[in-house]
Amino acid sequence: MVGLRFTNGVNYQLEITLSFSSNRWSASFGGRVLASDQPITTKGAPLNLGDIDAAWVPYDPNMAGTIYGL
Repeated sequence: MVGLRFTNGVNYQLEITLSFSSNRWSASFGGRVLASDQPITTKGAPLNLGDIDAAWVPYDPNMAGTIYGL
């Protein structure tokens, strides 16, 4: 998300809401909406919770501190 800033060493809340009955999910980070009312699947895959992973990935290896969450 462009423009989202955070401070190292500060705890933030990541909240992910899944609605399997309506095939929708939303997410917020530190009270700011990251995604809203997105489909869990668009291919008719079974709606179940397999696992959840979080990863921080370098956005630009040549620019320290540019990362995104996945």
